[in-house]
Amino acid sequence: MFKKRKKMIFMKKLKFVFSYIIFGMLIISCNKKPDNHSKISTLTGSNLAGAKATFITGSMKRTTKSGGNDYDDLKFYKVGIDNQIQTVIFTDDNGNTVPAIVDYVHSLSSKYAVMRVYNEEVPYPKFVFIIRKSDGKLYTTPETIENNGTLWDDPFYFFVQDGFYGIPNFIPFIKSDAEGNVYFHGANDGGALHKIHEKNGNTTVTSMDVDVWKNFTFNAAGDVFAKVYDAGSNQWISTWITADGQKIKFDSHNIFDSHMAIVPFALSCAPSSFFFIDQIYDNTTAIFPIWEKTVLAEYTIQDGKIVRELVHEFTKKLNEVTVTKEGIGMASHSYPNLGEICVIKDKTNDGISYFPLSENSHFYDGILQSLSCARERVISSYRYAYNYEFNCFDYTLNTNRISRFDPQTGTDTPDYYTLPNGYVLKSLLVSYDDILTIWAGVGDFYGPSVWIVVDADGNDYIHDTYNGEKVLLRSAF
Repeated sequence: MFKKRKKMIFMKKLKFVFSYIIFGMLIISCNKKPDNHSKISTLTGSNLAGAKATFITGSMKRTTKSGGNDYDDLKFYKVGIDNQIQTVIFTDDNGNTVPAIVDYVHSLSSKYAVMRVYNEEVPYPKFVFIIRKSDGKLYTTPETIENNGTLWDDPFYFFVQDGFYGIPNFIPFIKSDAEGNVYFHGANDGGALHKIHEKNGNTTVTSMDVDVWKNFTFNAAGDVFAKVYDAGSNQWISTWITADGQKIKFDSHNIFDSHMAIVPFALSCAPSSFFFIDQIYDNTTAIFPIWEKTVLAEYTIQDGKIVRELVHEFTKKLNEVTVTKEGIGMASHSYPNLGEICVIKDKTNDGISYFPLSENSHFYDGILQSLSCARERVISSYRYAYNYEFNCFDYTLNTNRISRFDPQTGTDTPDYYTLPNGYVLKSLLVSYDDILTIWAGVGDFYGPSVWIVVDADGNDYIHDTYNGEKVLLRSAF
């Protein structure tokens, strides 16, 4: 009995000593991490000014238990306007170099890009920074600095999301205007609306103090049209949000009594308006109302109310509209008139034209992205619209062909670019100056990845390695 008790006391002492050692290690670790991690939050500058592209490389040193490649020693580079490649360096307010590892960077607009960084010794939490392209200045939120990382209650937590097949998840939920301001909201289907812009000479993020649905749009005046969540009715209500924050709800009884509006859009010809392609029906209360005509309706604010005016009647039934960053709209025809595209430069008769499409053009049977994702995908730059086939259910069906349409001239180029033999299209990005960045698989969709860059003249360059290391991500600036 005595021996047993003595053994129990010894085990308790051993457990206590072991716990003390672990506790001490935790204290040391906790004291060490903030010192190392806090250096990241001091980033304020970089040498990214004048970059026309950036890319990340990594060496495959080991394989994870799941069988995937584990990339170590990530390196971040910039490609200058002179095509010279430099390592990207980060500095604090005093000009001191601060080490940081970038695991993704993505262009948001002509003015801004976003990157996610971390400390090698403390990979979590991540830090999100906005890059101002003109001078390489870096901006993050006060919450990121205070919390030593971009956490869930931070506006920039939206950008912490991991990429899907090499492309960040947030891309479908960000929008930018011709001036380079960036609008984003929460994540996925809806969330708080924010705007990245310049204020008093500094880059800042402003909350617009509303929760919006994903299909929002804005005009050149800075107004936003969106489905806004109303807590009282537990519904998403169509709302016009002015640049100064005023919220005006659409009166559905007065506005939508004889027609069915689809999705709003803005044109550069009317900077303070929103437009709808409206389908007029003979009786909207009928189970199967009869379509009568398609019209272009302009919406403006007059005396604090939303006013609708019919400004054009189309000759054929049209679908929804895609708009270039230049502010020109493109509407596809409904079946069976699929062989034309309607270009809307302004609301006058002379500003609306119809152009024929080639039967093998991706624009031929519709220009909108389908929710099923087994259809064509439209990406617009400042001037052009690009369309390609994407099937998320069967990646072997990708055609590797990209079509381009120029609304300025009405020129349809169905075979603008086709990937070389042996490569399979995964995803496509386009910059404001029409540099295509194509993420492709070697052999098949699941094969090793490469990045193919196509310049505005259609010349392609394949980027798979640099200095003997694999290119993991590339983005035109």
